Amino acid sequence: MSAPRPWLLACATVALFLAGSAYSARGAYFALTSAADYQLRWTEQQYVFRGKNPSAIYVPRYPGAPPRDGSHRTVLSDPDLGISIGGYPPWAYATGALFAWPSNRTAARWYFAALNFGFLLFLLRWAQRLGKTDDPWTGWLLAGAVLATSSICTTLGLGQYGLLVLVAVIGAYALDQRSRWGAAGLLMGIALIKVILAGPFLLPFLVRKRWKTLLTTAAFLGVTSLVLWPIVDTSPLTMMRQMVSASMFFVPEHNVGPAVAKDGAGAGDAVLVTAVVTTAAAMLLLLVWITASVLTHFAIAGVAARMWTYHSHYDNLILIFLLLALGVQAVRHHRWLGWFGFVLMGFSLWPPARIAELAAFQDFQWAAWVASLGLLLFLEWPGSRRSQNDLA
Repeated sequence: MSAPRPWLLACATVALFLAGSAYSARGAYFALTSAADYQLRWTEQQYVFRGKNPSAIYVPRYPGAPPRDGSHRTVLSDPDLGISIGGYPPWAYATGALFAWPSNRTAARWYFAALNFGFLLFLLRWAQRLGKTDDPWTGWLLAGAVLATSSICTTLGLGQYGLLVLVAVIGAYALDQRSRWGAAGLLMGIALIKVILAGPFLLPFLVRKRWKTLLTTAAFLGVTSLVLWPIVDTSPLTMMRQMVSASMFFVPEHNVGPAVAKDGAGAGDAVLVTAVVTTAAAMLLLLVWITASVLTHFAIAGVAARMWTYHSHYDNLILIFLLLALGVQAVRHHRWLGWFGFVLMGFSLWPPARIAELAAFQDFQWAAWVASLGLLLFLEWPGSRRSQNDLA
């Protein structure tokens, strides 16, 4: 298939950048004025700095009220900080100190917003280089496709960790390829500040037998968890149990494993079954397509990350690896199936959040993601002429 005409690529690129710029402006406004989720993370981090376990904080129903019977929340909240949800593994609070250290709420919010925009610029540059060909528009088309992903706007506005995770896993792979496994493992450990997004990205390192990087990651998680133990006077195992308990609060709202949940399974069972089945399926695909490109491996991991547990709209950004893998097939190898999958993925990721929250659109998204991954795997079928080993 011949490449689209330059004027068509130019129009599409401009349209994507205009949409993405509008999203970014909206995200910047909320990032600087509210950043609701980051405010919660900042509060939890301040409790850690004060030597308290953020997953054990309770707000009294009335002055002097004791904690509820049987609750693991037994530490009284500080009046100047208030509620703490918790729900993160122990190492996340050690890593979180890097991103929530300012003691002033406003300064911390602006600091993290600046970091997030730096992460976004990195992603745009990376995407542009992935799509670079003799046609100057192709690289910018992929960059525009990333910028127009509406969940990035939501991530910026809420102050989520998603952009950090994307940059960290990309950096970890790049460093691992240069045999800098110590730094690679450190970055993967930082990415695991949000396990539900970064967890499946350990699988590509596993099937590629990058043992030193994986051992360094495990050492980072273990050491930081042990360091946190005396600070908050809570063992890592206890904090992990509290994380699971807190996560159950979000499952009914952010439906995990639609087929499992609709069959009436309990929230805990739905999480467990979906996580096991999705992880096993991703591992099988990675083993069958073991000679595929790293970008394809990350696309598989990204789909698994989106499907293996509960998520909200802002986590859809993890699917940009699938979007870009199909974009590379389209702009660099001129495959019409690549163009079809790229546009299909775009239609699932570019609409604003208010549309993405509609049940019918979510059904379309799930179908589009599965179909697009199938197209990519077909294009990279092992041993076929369609298989390409592009370097991410």
